[in-house]
Amino acid sequence: MVDPDAMFVTLKNEIDVLRARYVGRYIPADPEEGPDVFGYDVKAFSLMAHAAFEEFAESISEFLMTSIVNNIVSQRVTVATACFLMAYGQRIDIIERENEKQDSCFTFVRKGLDEAKKSHSTVLMNNHGFSLMYLRRILTPVGVNISDGPELDSLRTLADARGTFAHTMARSAQYGDYKAIHKVLTPEKASDAVKDCLDICERIRDQANALIL
Repeated sequence: MVDPDAMFVTLKNEIDVLRARYVGRYIPADPEEGPDVFGYDVKAFSLMAHAAFEEFAESISEFLMTSIVNNIVSQRVTVATACFLMAYGQRIDIIERENEKQDSCFTFVRKGLDEAKKSHSTVLMNNHGFSLMYLRRILTPVGVNISDGPELDSLRTLADARGTFAHTMARSAQYGDYKAIHKVLTPEKASDAVKDCLDICERIRDQANALIL
C-alpha cells in the first residue's frame, strides 16, 4: 500500500494542476473580471480540490486502519490501537463459569480489531465529504487529531462551497446556507482556502507517519 508521504505528494501535485488550470489565470485579480467571467472555473476548482482532499483523508484512514490491524501480530500497540477499539465499543466479555474456556487476551484483542475494522470500513464507504465532522469521523478512530487553528475557517469555506456548488445551480460562484445571504467565492479566496486545506492534510500526513514509526 502507498505510504502517507507518497499520498501527500500525489495530492499536492493534483492541487497544483487544478490551481494552474482553473484559477491561476485570475490571480492577481483583474478588477474588470467578475463572477460572470471566473464563476465556472472557481466552482470546478473548488469541487475537484474538495474531492482530492476527501480521497486523501480516506486513504490515510484506510492505511492506518490496516497498519493497526497488522501491528497486533507483532504485538505493537499504540494510542491508535486504543482509539480504534474504543471508537467502535470493543470490550472483553470475561467468562465467569470456571468449566468454560476463555479466549486468550491476544485473541480478545485480535477479534476486537477485526470487528472494529468492519465498522470502520463501513464508515469509510459512507464518507461523503471533507469537513471537520467527516475528518473527525474517519481519522479520530485511527489516532489522528484534527487540530484547532485558523485553517479550519478555510476548511469550512471549502466545505460550504462544495455543498452549494454540488447541489444547486450556484450561479456566479455564490455559496452559502439555504435562503441565507450568499457570498461570492473569488479565485483568490478559493486558492487561499485550498492552500490552508493542503496544510491541514500535511499535518495529517505527519501524524500518520509518527503513528507507523
